[in-house]
Amino acid sequence: MFQGAIDDFKLQVPIVSGLASEVWKKCSPEVVELFTKLSQIAKSEHGEINPGYVYKPNRSKSRITKNKPNSLQEKSYQDLNDSSSPTLNDLSTAPLWTADHLYP
Repeated sequence: MFQGAIDDFKLQVPIVSGLASEVWKKCSPEVVELFTKLSQIAKSEHGEINPGYVYKPNRSKSRITKNKPNSLQEKSYQDLNDSSSPTLNDLSTAPLWTADHLYP
């Protein structure tokens, strides 16, 4: 019922969640009791099928990659340690804009 509203009318999940909440509040005690029993049955079946299951939400990718260097950073670190890379002594200290570089 509510999934159809999301798909057919392109409603956002928070809006549909609010509508579902209003419908739930207006349900009769018999309907609430029925769904409470059904949820208990589903919970017990899930426990039998998945013994020892503990919910562990995935960390967001931004938190995981925030502290993990990417491949480009790792490559630059390797280049710094590579013996074939020029050292500071090998580099010219003259600025690139000097006349020597403009007129060889």
